[in-house]
Amino acid sequence: MVIVNFTEQRWSTGRRPERDIKDLSAADMYERRQAQAVPHWEQFLAWVRQRQTEGMAHADTRDALSYLINHAEALQRYCDDGRLPISNIQSEHVAKTIAIARMNFLFADTTTGARASGGILSLIETAQANGHHPQRYLSVVLTELPNVTDVAQVEDLLPWNLKTDQVTERYAAFPAPWHTTQAPAEIKPVRIERLPLGRSWAT
Repeated sequence: MVIVNFTEQRWSTGRRPERDIKDLSAADMYERRQAQAVPHWEQFLAWVRQRQTEGMAHADTRDALSYLINHAEALQRYCDDGRLPISNIQSEHVAKTIAIARMNFLFADTTTGARASGGILSLIETAQANGHHPQRYLSVVLTELPNVTDVAQVEDLLPWNLKTDQVTERYAAFPAPWHTTQAPAEIKPVRIERLPLGRSWAT
């Protein structure tokens, strides 16, 4: 219990500076993390390795510390780039939208199909991250993509290059769907005749 409490305390201490630098530029965040977070991580990991060397009776605690040491580099990745958040909660939310609907992706039973699905889902999430309406963005891109002639034109259609007002303007120029321009035809009831008991249409 002492190890768990100390670990939680150290983790909370390591996250505290993030509240003070959240409004800084990426370059300034990088410098502050290098000055504050990196030394904290070095001290924390040294303590974890010492606890692991001394040994622990609780198997789950041993596994947790081993996991921490094995993934120490990845856990500190945010210190190397000021654009990265300290938490991957946003990525978790994106993954959850895929996991919840995974039964709809059973058709992707080949490597090619899975790769194609991954590309489409990545494009949709990237479009949303750049402020686009996914359906409108995809409509514009899929309409204009067959007419491109070079890589530069493809790059112009990427979510971070194509502005939201450009998508809105181009989408508005598309022909309106049939159901928005015409009233639906009247649906006439169909009379179903009942056959006498014991008879069929074949007879």
